[in-house]
Amino acid sequence: MYDVARRALASALVLTFTTGLVLAASAARAEESAVEEILVILKQRGLIDAGEHERLLAKHRAERESGAPAALPSVAGIAERLEWSGDLRLRYEAYRFQHDATGVDRDDRDRLRYRARLGLAASVNDRVELGFRLVSGGASPTSTNQTLGSATDFDTDDLRLDRAFAAIDLGRAAGIDAEFVGGKMPNPFRWKHGRDILLWDGDISPEGGALRLETELSESTSLFSNLAYFVDVENAVGADPKVIAGQLGLIRGFGDALEVGARASAYEWRSLDAPFITRAQATSQSGGNLTSAFDGRARIGEASAYLRYAGVERWPLLLYGTLARNFTADPAALGGFPLDDEQNAWLLGLEIGDSKRLARLGLGYARVEANSIVSLTTDSDMFDGFTNRKGWVAYASRSILQNTDLHVTLFRSEELLDTGAFDGCGGACGPFSSSVADAERYRLQADLMMRF
Repeated sequence: MYDVARRALASALVLTFTTGLVLAASAARAEESAVEEILVILKQRGLIDAGEHERLLAKHRAERESGAPAALPSVAGIAERLEWSGDLRLRYEAYRFQHDATGVDRDDRDRLRYRARLGLAASVNDRVELGFRLVSGGASPTSTNQTLGSATDFDTDDLRLDRAFAAIDLGRAAGIDAEFVGGKMPNPFRWKHGRDILLWDGDISPEGGALRLETELSESTSLFSNLAYFVDVENAVGADPKVIAGQLGLIRGFGDALEVGARASAYEWRSLDAPFITRAQATSQSGGNLTSAFDGRARIGEASAYLRYAGVERWPLLLYGTLARNFTADPAALGGFPLDDEQNAWLLGLEIGDSKRLARLGLGYARVEANSIVSLTTDSDMFDGFTNRKGWVAYASRSILQNTDLHVTLFRSEELLDTGAFDGCGGACGPFSSSVADAERYRLQADLMMRF
């Protein structure tokens, strides 16, 4: 009996040991399969490239053969490929209206607003980067502000996708760096030297594709160019309103104290249909362009320049300016009123000081004739998004804490022309009527800006 029991126990131990070895081998194979599966998923989702996949797979197999624990891509490793940024702006805004040409006394207005933006840049590999940004506000392309109390009983506010683009480094050839950007992107035609607001509102993220080229002519001189194709509206039938643009610019330094820059841009607006022209003429936020401005297209040229002098450490100086002309605007007679082409716009500004040392102070003046630029894309703060305006802007900024600034801006505007606005019509009529109402006003903005 004892021998039978001993043999049975021995058989059970052998079976248990064998089963354990089989299960361990199966678990090891499952673990190996799981690791390799995870690496494949990470590669397919673009979190690691093909080279990184092969390196990690080889490392995993080597560690398995040596008995070391398997390695997976760490969360920290993936996080290194991501870069978050964002800002929150709290604003007090006040309008003070004058008795303008409409003969209507508009009530003054005060309001509180905020703007929230959250951006993410993701490195796909050494050549490709993805960019995304969420913003507050509604559907307006020229404003991401949200007015406090604009909804009912503390209702929730909108959050929209403002940017979604890929930036592809095309490499360097003959000393020229090339980059292609596609999607809903930052505007490549604006720069940060002064208030670059005449042709483009700073909140607009155009949609299409752009090619940027840049080269260093010398240690102190760089040359850049931008080419782009942007779609304004996609039409299911008919041609899409679009803009084809090109830009060439030069930046030159003269020692440590002086820098100058200049650029020339050409914009070809094509296939501008009736809805586009209607929006440009008379919408509530962007109006003033006349029928003579467009004949299905608009060809606009722009030249900008700046001079920066840093010879006085605490009070650096910046002088900047922009000139634009619509070469397709023609004289016309509208509603019995003879009109000129109204094709020119210009802006001149001066900044002095440093917001991180004492303060930065600025003053600018702009004159925008009715047909000079596309009213739908011009700055929405300076003249409320209208053309046929003139006026000035004064501004100051001061850094009060790390990554926290205080900005104060004051706009003053009035209409350029009101031809026929009140000749026998008992109210606003005539070719300039859409841009005359509320033109004479002060607009004050006090902003607390925080960013990370």
